[in-house]
Amino acid sequence: MSGSHSNVGWLSRMGIGAQVLVTAALALVALLLVNWLVARPGLRHRFDLTSASSNTLSTATLALLDRLESDIQVDILYRDMNAPLTALGQEVIVRTDKLLVLMEEAAGGRLAIQVVDTADQEAWTIRQQELRLRGYENGLVISNGERREFLALSGDLAVFDIGNPVPETFIPPRIQQFDAERAIVGAILDVTEGAERHVYFTYGFGELDALDVVENSGLGMLSDELEGDGLRVHRWNFLEDGPLPDDCAAVAVVGPQVGWPEDMYAEVVEYVEAGGRLLVAAETVPEMLRKSDVPDLLAHFGLEVSEGRIMHPLLDRRTGLVVQGQQECEVHVVTGDLMSRHPILSALRGVGGSFSVPIAHRVQVGVQPPDGVAQVLLRSSPDSWLDAPPCDRRYDAQLDGTFKSFPLAATVQRPPMVDVEAPTGLGTVPEVRIVALGSESMLTNAALQNPTFRSSDVLRGAFNWLLDREHRIIMEPGDPDLRFLPRERPESAVFVIRVAQYYLPLAALLVSLLVWLLRTRGSRRVALKTSRIEESAG
Repeated sequence: MSGSHSNVGWLSRMGIGAQVLVTAALALVALLLVNWLVARPGLRHRFDLTSASSNTLSTATLALLDRLESDIQVDILYRDMNAPLTALGQEVIVRTDKLLVLMEEAAGGRLAIQVVDTADQEAWTIRQQELRLRGYENGLVISNGERREFLALSGDLAVFDIGNPVPETFIPPRIQQFDAERAIVGAILDVTEGAERHVYFTYGFGELDALDVVENSGLGMLSDELEGDGLRVHRWNFLEDGPLPDDCAAVAVVGPQVGWPEDMYAEVVEYVEAGGRLLVAAETVPEMLRKSDVPDLLAHFGLEVSEGRIMHPLLDRRTGLVVQGQQECEVHVVTGDLMSRHPILSALRGVGGSFSVPIAHRVQVGVQPPDGVAQVLLRSSPDSWLDAPPCDRRYDAQLDGTFKSFPLAATVQRPPMVDVEAPTGLGTVPEVRIVALGSESMLTNAALQNPTFRSSDVLRGAFNWLLDREHRIIMEPGDPDLRFLPRERPESAVFVIRVAQYYLPLAALLVSLLVWLLRTRGSRRVALKTSRIEESAG
């Protein structure tokens, strides 16, 4: 009898073991099936339980991602921001990364994210060259093939308030506005716009050549930058090409040295008055600037350009003496305090950047438009003087006036100056936009090849503003303060901490003790019942 009982016990244990194995296998299959189902976009529904709905994309974003027809590459570039914004910069990058994960999921495979290791200098340099970046390291690069857009961490993705470090009136730094979703959507629209935008550079009257990539005075590198932004660059001469084409999105006038034919001048003025876009850069030599139509063209729209050029004293590092008469006296370093709060400069100003303007005339606002605004874009340092022709780079008190800060560039923005047909559907509202630069030199290949000048950043911003590439996307900005517990009830945080650190572990311990007791009692009953059966059998 004992042998039969041992056989039964062995078979029972085998049966129980088989049941356990089958149950474990079925549980694993069920788990895999549930995970697969959860990954199916059409079979799941997301619930955003955050107080600020920070895990929900806007309707505009979802609509854009749903209709993507080409692949979008997002490169995340980040290095620690300077104190006191180091921690806040990391927080913005983390929040942006979470936002990109949501967008990647909604894009259905059309959006890929790559984190660039900026600590690996060699790999970073290679990727920087591939993305054609010059100096910017904090932010995102949105790419669609050869078209790309850079979004600075400070200025595009978020706006920071450094607070007040003085102990008596201390105010901690904070994220004033988190605007990454709007910025990313705008950048995707920029690099995926179906219709190409065409920019026409005037040519044939002493202007710098927009297609010359060899000579230092050429504009070929600028054209390459614009082509990379999705624009198409052409040369235009009224005598050879006739009126401006219907697809003209902007006209660029860079350094003409003689006057245009009357019909060409009238064509440009009429185009701009009807809501056209114009960029003008003055010729370097005062005598040639005087012969060109640039002074009259700018005056027609309320701006003034001087014949003299702006200089500043140069400190000789070897002797410590102030010297004049050198070419370096005409290279102006524009820091954040010398920039206006214009959208063209928002990214540079946001990261505390600077750039250089070589050989510049004064460009100032002469007359404010009655229905718009003209404003100075950037200025020279306060120790500058306006050197009268022939511009010998030496200060003469009788000719050159006093030392002060001079405007180096200006903009005009106003409604059309003539009656134009109202747009229909999604057509762009006509608007006069003008950027006037006192320096043609900052557009040249020589300037763009100099990494310390950082001219390309300013010029790309200028053309983006001219072409109104700041998409007006309506969406609620993200809440910069990620507090999910009410501030007026600090005891809530204490309660949450106690639950996480003490109550939950204690509850788990009590449950485990209860399970152990129940199993122990059950095993004793089984042992007692078995002994009684054996006694009765004996």
